[in-house]
Amino acid sequence: MITRYMLLIGETDEAIDAMAERTAQTTGLQLGYRGGRTRALVGPRSSVLALPNNRGVVIGTVFPRFGPNRSVSQNDSAELDRLAACDTHSLLERYWGSYVYCGGPDPALIIMRDPSASLPCYYVAIPGGYVLTSDVKLLVRSGLLKPSIAWEQIPRYLSAKDLPCGLTGLLGVREILAGEALIDRAGRLEPAEAWSPWDHIGDDGASTVDELCEKLRRTVANCVDAWASEGDANLLMLSGGLDSSVVASCLAGANPRLTCMTMISGDGYGDERGYARTMAAAIDADLIEHRYSMSDIDLSQSVAEHVPKPIGSAHERALFVAIARKCNEMGTAAVFTGNGGDNVFYNSSSVRPFFDRAQHGDGWLGAIRTVRDISCVTGVTPTAAARAIVRFWPQVHRRYDWPREVDFLTYEIAEIARSLQLDHAWLRSPRGAPSGKQGHIALLLRMQNHIEGYLRSAGLAMINPLASQPVLELALHIPTWRQIQGGVNRAIVRRAFADKLPESIRERYYKGSPGGFAMAILEKKASEVTERLMEGPLATRGFIDREAVRNALAKGPGMGFGYMRLLAFLDLQAWIEQWGGVASQGYVVPGESTASG
Repeated sequence: MITRYMLLIGETDEAIDAMAERTAQTTGLQLGYRGGRTRALVGPRSSVLALPNNRGVVIGTVFPRFGPNRSVSQNDSAELDRLAACDTHSLLERYWGSYVYCGGPDPALIIMRDPSASLPCYYVAIPGGYVLTSDVKLLVRSGLLKPSIAWEQIPRYLSAKDLPCGLTGLLGVREILAGEALIDRAGRLEPAEAWSPWDHIGDDGASTVDELCEKLRRTVANCVDAWASEGDANLLMLSGGLDSSVVASCLAGANPRLTCMTMISGDGYGDERGYARTMAAAIDADLIEHRYSMSDIDLSQSVAEHVPKPIGSAHERALFVAIARKCNEMGTAAVFTGNGGDNVFYNSSSVRPFFDRAQHGDGWLGAIRTVRDISCVTGVTPTAAARAIVRFWPQVHRRYDWPREVDFLTYEIAEIARSLQLDHAWLRSPRGAPSGKQGHIALLLRMQNHIEGYLRSAGLAMINPLASQPVLELALHIPTWRQIQGGVNRAIVRRAFADKLPESIRERYYKGSPGGFAMAILEKKASEVTERLMEGPLATRGFIDREAVRNALAKGPGMGFGYMRLLAFLDLQAWIEQWGGVASQGYVVPGESTASG
């Protein structure tokens, strides 16, 4: 079930009622809540919980921490009373899900987005108030926004598109970030941090591995079961990697109608059918094997065309078109994934765990064992790992510095990118914080712009249970050195589900990649790629270096990982053209028109 909403907040009942009526007529949304200065318009089947005593509204899916793994419904008066009694702190402690909360005592109104980042929340100012929404195109359709590119933001997206930011690529459109709140004090908005990952980092080195595994297994299973109870998703994207296989093992008993789907590209790294078949057989589920298709690639259409931030890559379109087509054939409204698992379970080649164990674990003797673990995870000798640790030593107590990508940018834009203040509240670590957790939190930030996926324009939801708040919080509590203990990545989750996974998957430590298909796009569409990159707005406005791009294209596969940068440029350029006025219809699924809400 995909949730679409608009929250209208104004100064007077008369003005906000009139706006809500006009907006409902132009968008097709329906009034789901009326209280105080707030009106909530929602799409069909969107979940909206009106809290008793005019205490506010919760839009989206909310699960209680304690009790049955079922979402709160409007018919559950006792649970609604408990929700209404919560402030934001207790709401985050007692509930989780994919939601936006709007409530609080007048005159201070609080709008909060849950920490999972799965339900979008963008907002714009309007005369006498402001509007928040899940879909910026609803603002356009209602006449509340005339989109215009925020060109000053493009260098940030070219160099650091994975870092979440309140500013977007469209003028006047801002985003409430995951775990963030806005406090409205008589029309003046004040941002506040409602949830911080640093509040969930503790010294759990005293817990045994078995205790950590049991906690993690129970938490993941409960979150998967809760999402499965919604009954909208019968399809799981299954690569046969660790993360999607963990989700599959939990879904096996929760959804007897489950079908799995794996994607195939031509090269060895892109063909994971053997692993996917093994896992599907283990849970007695059907498996659909689908090849990436060049016919699903349209370089004039951005995979991120529905969001106000250019964060996509051109090759991703083939994946999401294929998923949308299969969901349409199956009649399912959502798809499960293992997305976010690498980030949540700290799949990292960093040397930071050494310092965490030395300073916050069982001391230097234990840290020496972690040197061996790092060498195994990274595939280098213990001596090479020790040298890398020595090189990193001066940075241990420094604030995390978000990396900038400047390849293929013009000199002027590269200098602008280097001067950007790349900041986020979660990167401001407390004094003495574990260095490894700085890196872990950076991994969590990297997934946030992408966790909702790119299926909203096809009317489909992506369910990523491994990014659920309870899983996030428990994973943050597990020390980084525990996550690589024994010389394997994601060690705790791997051990937690050892008896649920076939040996070939349990012992699989590398990941597949559609890189061969991605590179083939540049080769098979070489003429169009060259024309779009050389003559498009990124080149004509002086953002990218034509000569550097031309030289890379001439090298073909010899360009190395530069092909991923060029595919991101292509999608960003399509995003600019679409939001700049070119009509967009979203994904074209045979026999289906784009869902509108």
